[in-house]
Amino acid sequence: MNDKDPETPDLLVELADATLRVSRKLRGYPPKNPDIVPLSPLECLVLLHVHQHPGISPSDLAQELALRSSNTATALRGLVEKGQVDRKPDPSDKRAAHLHITGKAEQSIEAVRRTWHDLLAPANISLEDLQATVRVLATIDTMLVEP
Repeated sequence: MNDKDPETPDLLVELADATLRVSRKLRGYPPKNPDIVPLSPLECLVLLHVHQHPGISPSDLAQELALRSSNTATALRGLVEKGQVDRKPDPSDKRAAHLHITGKAEQSIEAVRRTWHDLLAPANISLEDLQATVRVLATIDTMLVEP
């Protein structure tokens, strides 16, 4: 498939639509572990970004997620209060902080991933199809900037 193929735009829209529907459905399944702290969608977004970028600064986090600093501060405050994120001072600049997820957050992320795996495994999707889908979605994720 390439850009010159007349069906490409329609298939790209179908991919976007399907991705949104699946994402919404996945968020609707509560994790089976009652110890998982409920988070808002914004807190989830921030937590996963910190998980993928340990040691990130709050300002870099806001920039990379295209969030207002006030929204970032609110999400981080909630995550700190819920024991999901730690702020660690920068040894060379005490005014700066670096963000890290806690062990509790790591356990929650693993529990959510197990839930998703259990939900999706019965689809019996081939390894090749899964690999291709992950590559495609990763390419789209990298190409798109946050609105």
